[in-house]
Amino acid sequence: MSLLQQKIKEIKLRAAPINYSTVAINERGELTDNDLDKRIIKGYLIVWGVKNDYGEKCIKGCCSKSIRERGPQSNAKYKITFLWQHKQDDPLALFAKLEEDDYGLYFETLPLDDVPNADRALKQVRSKTLNQFSVGFDYLWDKMEWDESDESIVMKELDLFEGSIVTIAANRETYALRSKENLELLHDDTQDFITSLPRSKQLEARQIFARHKELIVREMDMTNDYSNPNIAFIDKMIPHHQMAIDMINEFKAKVNNEPLIGIMSNISISQASEIKQMNSIKTTITARHKTLLNIEPLEQSNIALDNEKPDEKGGVNYNYLTENFSF
Repeated sequence: MSLLQQKIKEIKLRAAPINYSTVAINERGELTDNDLDKRIIKGYLIVWGVKNDYGEKCIKGCCSKSIRERGPQSNAKYKITFLWQHKQDDPLALFAKLEEDDYGLYFETLPLDDVPNADRALKQVRSKTLNQFSVGFDYLWDKMEWDESDESIVMKELDLFEGSIVTIAANRETYALRSKENLELLHDDTQDFITSLPRSKQLEARQIFARHKELIVREMDMTNDYSNPNIAFIDKMIPHHQMAIDMINEFKAKVNNEPLIGIMSNISISQASEIKQMNSIKTTITARHKTLLNIEPLEQSNIALDNEKPDEKGGVNYNYLTENFSF
């Protein structure tokens, strides 16, 4: 498996049917009080070449197909719309302009509709209470490339659904699925179902599924808890180890230098052993998380679990658990 394929697999496991990326309002000083007086909002929804926390970046041209098919000048019944806080049932306006320039995805709205949240948006943009633009999009797996220069995934094309004004950056982590492998198949099945719906219903369906995914993750273990530096290191290191093994497998039938063959053998054995060790450590950390997460309150159970010291009242000593289960 190539490094790009490994990264795409990781994205699939955390991706929701709709994903979000943000840019600061007035990124380059485009928006003026005169625009706001006319009820017009403009700026950039995407900036090219900026790598996000997941190592992804957009390039010029990635939105051109979506704009052509559903942009302001298209004949589509359901056009890309400017929303309030990513809410499909709370549109503020259509776009008057949506185009890719050398800096990013530039937009201008038509005058905002006479609806309550449009008035609120104008006031709070002026006061700078609202300070983020955001896009809702979906990944296109076959339109990605690996950029070795900065170790990033280049998104050459994406499926753009909407642009929004938001209070806080709509982090994709909100809908992240730190999941088991079969969720990759669930993602594909969900995609097939959503794309079978009429276009006018697809965005709403994506948002509903995204909310369900967000609820699911709260019931799962913390297998890929990126707030835990131990887990974060393991999940970032294993693909690099696997890449070394894959490279050796690619060249082992071609290399004929005996000392180099020996080095390759040692690398392959050591990397495989370390992958096994790291997975074992990760399993141990996850089990400790689950032990803490599954503790029942005293009023729900009067029976202490094995290896737990009872407190003075005969219940579970939570301080003891916290002190003895480090992660």
